[in-house]
Amino acid sequence: MPKLILDDYSLDRRAAQFHKFLNPLLRENSVPFFKMPKFNKIYLVAGKKLAEDYRDYRFLTKSKNIRALYFEEWSPIDIKKQDKWLLTKSYLTLYLNEKTDHDEIEFLCLHSDPTDPSPYKQVFHLHIKAADHPIPKSHISLGLVYINDIFKTIEEYNKNLTSGIKMICDEVLSRL
Repeated sequence: MPKLILDDYSLDRRAAQFHKFLNPLLRENSVPFFKMPKFNKIYLVAGKKLAEDYRDYRFLTKSKNIRALYFEEWSPIDIKKQDKWLLTKSYLTLYLNEKTDHDEIEFLCLHSDPTDPSPYKQVFHLHIKAADHPIPKSHISLGLVYINDIFKTIEEYNKNLTSGIKMICDEVLSRL
């Protein structure tokens, strides 16, 4: 199973890297980010707070009617020490806003679940939420053959994440 582990120092600086890989999506030059401890995990979240839950944060994209959420979930390797952290989730979700901020539809997701047993979920994969059943629940993998390379370093992980985001911008958002 792939593992991406950061020490405290690196994790504290991780959210500052969000702007670099989210840049192809961003309408504004920067996006606020937050470090949120919750239930022995740390969530790094990009966006503006719309409600208390980290999944309710959003940021504006270059596409007028699309907002996004990006977050990472990190779990401690040792629950007592909490000095080394394992990436367990990396989620980018795009929402279509038709009329108001409260009228949004989740339509496309780029996820990675590095600790999941399924290799299709470990690497970056798409969920096409706007499609008919069974497509929204399917894990459409974007790099299974590179699974060992993706998790070698945080830089390699960022490179693959940026590639997925750029593809979404070029192939989806540019057509809206």
